[in-house]
Amino acid sequence: MRNVRIVLLIGLLSFTITHGFTNWLPKILENGGLSATTAGFAASIPIAVSIPAVLLIPHVVPPRLRSRVIAFLALLVTVALVVSVTASNLSLIMGLVLFGIAGPSLFPLLMLLLMDSPEVGSEYMGLAGGIFFCVAEIGGFAGPLIMGALVDMTGGFLVGTAFLVGLCLVIFGVTFSLRTPPTTGPEAL
Repeated sequence: MRNVRIVLLIGLLSFTITHGFTNWLPKILENGGLSATTAGFAASIPIAVSIPAVLLIPHVVPPRLRSRVIAFLALLVTVALVVSVTASNLSLIMGLVLFGIAGPSLFPLLMLLLMDSPEVGSEYMGLAGGIFFCVAEIGGFAGPLIMGALVDMTGGFLVGTAFLVGLCLVIFGVTFSLRTPPTTGPEAL
């Protein structure tokens, strides 16, 4: 079940990144010079953008390209994290939009990869999905905790962001070891 283990690892890292960043986002934006009200509003941008992205991206990505798209999204999240923490004005908004498109789109693609795994199939998908979220939510807890600990140690968000960027790069590298099962028929397009 090699693919399943890799998908679980990517899920753990993805939740660490998204929860670690979004839970601290209002404070990151305040630290960057925004007022509390503006930071709260700006922190909602990734959430608003994620809704159409999550509905559209998994639908248009063919099964044979899912792992490569996950790698590409990890790189986009890397750029979005750096821009969101270091930029201001329009660049900041673009970074938040990019994060909203790329970050949350990882999860449905990972679930689709689980479904595509021959070891899982429809018979074990409920169990695999439950295990996925059990493992991934460890990252959902650990991400904000690690980010907070790094903020306490350093007094800023750059080291925590560098940590999250490092996790994105791990996701990028690990996706190339995923095996895509050969498909035939219309879903292969």
